[in-house]
Amino acid sequence: MPNGINRPWPCGSFRPDSEQYGCSIASPFVVRNLRLAGGRDALVDLQPYIAPWHCLACCRNHGAGSLAQRALAYLNGTLIANDRVTRRISPPDQRADSEGSLGAAEIERLSGAYFEHELWGAPPDYVAALIGGEPTELPETLAAIVTITEANAAVSQT
Repeated sequence: MPNGINRPWPCGSFRPDSEQYGCSIASPFVVRNLRLAGGRDALVDLQPYIAPWHCLACCRNHGAGSLAQRALAYLNGTLIANDRVTRRISPPDQRADSEGSLGAAEIERLSGAYFEHELWGAPPDYVAALIGGEPTELPETLAAIVTITEANAAVSQT
């Protein structure tokens, strides 16, 4: 395991490989709470809460269906489930009026989207255009889009 990682292997699909932690996922509330607790951002602080990114994109241990359905099942069964149990919701920033900080209303809005999410029936038009190789303009609120498709999928999922 890399320095700072000392925990059981969380993956049900692949053999243990510590290098897989090089790209990891964690609850946004965990990350924010650690930051608010004094910038605790070392690997040793994060290691109880992280999972290899491939668990989100590749895990077949959390149900069947499309990539999007499996990824959502993984999130619901792991990160989001843990946040529900611990009620791990970030408090508002002390300086909610400063740029980059979050007030109570924004925390509530983000929490609702995080806990009450669902898959869309089809991607937005600009995403469908990108998947189809067509030029498109992104909404002003987005800087980039990453699409992930399965090699054997008949229909692309985002």
